[in-house]
Amino acid sequence: MSESDVMIKRHYWVLACVFLLALLVRVVAVWVWGDVPVKDALQYHSIALNLVSGHGYAMVPDVPTSMRSPVYPVFLTVIYTLFGPDYHYAFYVQALLNALLVFPLFWFARRVSGSSLVGVCAAGLFAVHTSFYLVGYMYAENLIVWLGMGFVFCLYAILSGQGHRLRFSLLAGLCAGLMGLTKPEYALLGVATLLFALLWPTARAYWRIWLLVSVVSLLVVGSWQLRNFVVAPPEQKGFIKETIIFSNCPALTGEDWWYVTDMVRLEQQRAACHQLFDALPRDELVARVRDIWLEQPLTMLKLMTSRVLILWVSPPVGSSTLTGISPWLGWGGMLGQYVFVGLAMVMACAGFARRKEFFPFILLAVYMTVVYGLMHSIRRYGYPFVPELCFLFVYGVWMLRERWGKR
Repeated sequence: MSESDVMIKRHYWVLACVFLLALLVRVVAVWVWGDVPVKDALQYHSIALNLVSGHGYAMVPDVPTSMRSPVYPVFLTVIYTLFGPDYHYAFYVQALLNALLVFPLFWFARRVSGSSLVGVCAAGLFAVHTSFYLVGYMYAENLIVWLGMGFVFCLYAILSGQGHRLRFSLLAGLCAGLMGLTKPEYALLGVATLLFALLWPTARAYWRIWLLVSVVSLLVVGSWQLRNFVVAPPEQKGFIKETIIFSNCPALTGEDWWYVTDMVRLEQQRAACHQLFDALPRDELVARVRDIWLEQPLTMLKLMTSRVLILWVSPPVGSSTLTGISPWLGWGGMLGQYVFVGLAMVMACAGFARRKEFFPFILLAVYMTVVYGLMHSIRRYGYPFVPELCFLFVYGVWMLRERWGKR
């Protein structure tokens, strides 16, 4: 057995230990955060229970709904059918699935970087990254993280010349469509792939593939919209209106910034926004949002900036506790988050400048930034992209080390 084979075998044993660590951390997260579903989670839970009991896709038995996209409730339905209608089972399945991500992450990181060590380090970083807290909640991001990795992998396989382009194109379109049926914010990801690729000469040559990805994703998302048109009440229009109002809420209350460095204050700010919702008619709030967009562009620009910062670099879980111990610890955690995301993004841009295979990293980052920068205000929506960030960060450190060694 060659020396390289011995090293690879050793890395596999280390990877097995990383998986066990990741699983243990996530099981503990379920014990700490796993609780009775409320708000959005309760809606997902109710739909799944109604599907299990034969009352259709509904939050109220036998009353069809379009309020929630179908993939995550169907995922819960499968779990409840197999193990019983107890939300704890969903948390533990999510913990297992999230921990299993270390294996495709290792493989993908090793394939892109050419180093098993990069793969092990990326998997290890993901194992302990604070995004593990998601498994203790009924958040659809628990599926987005897997679908997003599948989407990135398929596009990478196409651009790296691994063959079977038609197969990977269909799978990429399916992943993009399923992401749109998990969270509506991703409904246009396939179209964005086509439009964004046409802007880059190195990716433009594959325009037929991007067109296929776009068409497949639209067919998947369109099937759900057709169902809603035929059997479900038009609830979603009101839901979208409320999302738009809420995402612009600070401007409505005389502020122009969502809190970024203090998640406790952000939650207090969001609570004040809910009070505003209850106090004023929706049409009046929509009119005020429209006026602010037209008359106060600087205010809206600051608000979009804060949304992007919340998306990518909101303080890690537990930062408020650290701040309570010492403000320096809180700021240290914040600085670590900025370094982590910043180096990963720089590596994605630098990699794309040299290798077209980095296109999916840039695509997903730009898409999420545009969508969430325009509409959303809730922290840590960037967590589904954490596996990719872990790889890019480790790869960036690896490249810096290589350059330093050459000096």
